[in-house]
Formats: sequence, C-alpha cells, structure tokens
Amino acid sequence: MTSKTMTGILSLSTFIIFFVLGWKYGFSPVKSSIETASHNVESVRHQLMGLPSVYTPPDYISDNQYNTDILHYDLSLELYPDKKHLSGNAIISGVFKDTSPSRLDLNLYDNMKITSLSLNEREVPFVHEGTRLSINITDEIPDTFVVNIKYEGKPKRIGLSAFAFGEINGRSVIYNLSEPTFASTWFPCNDLPDDKALMDISITNESLYTSVSNGILISETVNGGRKTAHWKVVYPISTYLISIYSSEYVNFTDYYYSDLTKDSLPIEYYVFPEHLENAKKDFAEHPQMMEFFASAFGEYPFMKEKYGVAEFLWQFGAMEHQT
Repeated sequence: MTSKTMTGILSLSTFIIFFVLGWKYGFSPVKSSIETASHNVESVRHQLMGLPSVYTPPDYISDNQYNTDILHYDLSLELYPDKKHLSGNAIISGVFKDTSPSRLDLNLYDNMKITSLSLNEREVPFVHEGTRLSINITDEIPDTFVVNIKYEGKPKRIGLSAFAFGEINGRSVIYNLSEPTFASTWFPCNDLPDDKALMDISITNESLYTSVSNGILISETVNGGRKTAHWKVVYPISTYLISIYSSEYVNFTDYYYSDLTKDSLPIEYYVFPEHLENAKKDFAEHPQMMEFFASAFGEYPFMKEKYGVAEFLWQFGAMEHQT
C-alpha cells in the first residue's frame, strides 16, 4: 500500500470518526436555530437523521413543472450588502415535454418582486403568489421558450439559511444554502432536483469583494467601483446546488493531476485573509485525497471545471455544491 493511499484512508477515517462523534456529542447543526413556519412539517432527512426540519409548501411543485425541461439559466445578480438587497435578471431557456401547455410554472418566493417579465420577447400576463410564478401562454409556443425575468428584493431566510447577507469581523459575507427547495428564495427556477441545466451567472458587488460560483471563471471586470464576476457551468446542474459566495476573500490555487485521464484540475481556495496561512496547511492534502477517491470510486466528474472551496459563516460542516 502506497503512502498516498494510506493518507487517503486515514483522512477518510478521520472524517468518519469526527462526523460520528460530532453527531453524538453535539457538534452538528442539529442544535442550530432554524427559522421555519409554525406549521412546519418533517422532512425525510429530519425523520431519518434528526436534522432540523424544513418547511416546503405542499403545492410547491405543480404537475406541469414535471413537463418542463430547463436547458439553461443565465443569471445576473447585483448585490447590495449594506441594504441586504438583491436585484436580479434571469433569462431561462427550456422546452415543454407537453406539446400544448396552457402556462409555464416556475418557483420564486413572492417577497422577491418582479419588475418585468417577457416570454419569447413578448410581455405576457403572469401570477406571482406564495412560491409560485405562473406565466400564461397566449400564443403558440415554439420548440424552445425563453423567459426573461427582472426582479428584486431581500431574499427570505428559511431552511438552513437559503440566501444570507452575513458579517464576520466587520466584513460582509454573502452566501447561500439552498437545499432542499430554497433556490427560489433568490432566483426564479424550476426547482426540481432532476431538472438539471447549464448555467451562466454574473455576480456584481462592490469592487473590494471577490464573488465565487460554480463552474469556470470566465471574466472579472470593474466598472464604477463595482466588480462583476462571470462564471460558466459546462456540466448540467441542479438548482439546489447553484451557489454564490461574495466577500473579501484571498484566493490561492493548487492542482490535482489525474492518473486516470492524465488531465490537471485546478483546486481553488477562497478564504478570509486572517485564515490564509492556516488554510494552506489545512487544505494541503486535498490533491492526495482526490487521488485516493478517484482510485476508489472513479474520476472526479467535473474535470473540465474546478474543485472549489470557499469559507463562509456555517460552523457545522459544508455543502456539496457542484464544483
């Protein structure tokens, strides 16, 4: 057995031991305070694992959402941390499995106010109540539809955070935890985990902040004291795995070299400045861990993108956001 394999086994064993002990002795998020409705229902994870229950309205998904196949999300987000405010523009492309739909249903919490909406470049009637956005279809729909939605508001805190404007040591930290059904607290979507789509996302914040998301960083531009980061996802992604992080991060990079494909993968770290030196030590074994997991379970499935780690304000673990 090689030293690298032994390192991987020890690292995995350490994680399992810590996880079990933490669950038993209170290090887990079980004891965290979760903002939920008074008529909360028990989720499957709550029943099986004792996790905090999260409230999903029983009519959150309509029948015709299962007949919608989203192909691409193009999201543009303007973040205003002082006001805890978000302005967004979502351009959503998709197809209908049903050839004669009467409406297009999406999810978006109604505290996010829609300022304009068009379907295939035409304004159309819509109803936005609760967590449902219903768009009337008044004309014959071509094979592919494009809905353009502009919206704004303060995202609702629900579940394990949904979308959060937080702070650490006087610095703004913006992040999301959308699982299982809270992506629609901050962008309109067909919030079904099996309706995966490609995505472009542009995040704009004050120029001192670094904004991180899934996929590949295409560009960073500064204009008038505000900085925009454009990220592109080339592997289909579920809505609950779409994530953003925006703070005064320091970035450093490592690489994983695949023995299976002979490709290299950037491992990108975004950490708070005061944690930089410790982070370099704590994360130094990640390439060896990835090598072990690849040999045991198969290659990392997102080799054309990255493996990314970003610090945020959840002290009890992490989230498996794609790349």
